[in-house]
Amino acid sequence: MFINSALKSTEKMLKKAFETGISEEEYYALLFLLYDYMSDENLAIVMENLTKKSKWIIQNDIAVSINKEFSPEIIMSLEKLCYLKPKNAYLMMKFCINF
Repeated sequence: MFINSALKSTEKMLKKAFETGISEEEYYALLFLLYDYMSDENLAIVMENLTKKSKWIIQNDIAVSINKEFSPEIIMSLEKLCYLKPKNAYLMMKFCINF
């Protein structure tokens, strides 16, 4: 799927962070974490390219993720995102503050 240049750096960062794939728990935790910083549509587009799920399914999963509780381990495992040097460093600094 086509992804615009504004979202390309986020997609690239996530692909680098999850080179070997993303587990279901990580997927929902990422949706939860990114929800405050991206519109539902943009989040669905980026995650569609990362997971190959339909953006319509992802939009439903976003709603599920905001009501889920996540283990401290999964949140800590996602902290590795804070150590990347993406073009969108401001967004990642916000993640680090939330951990």
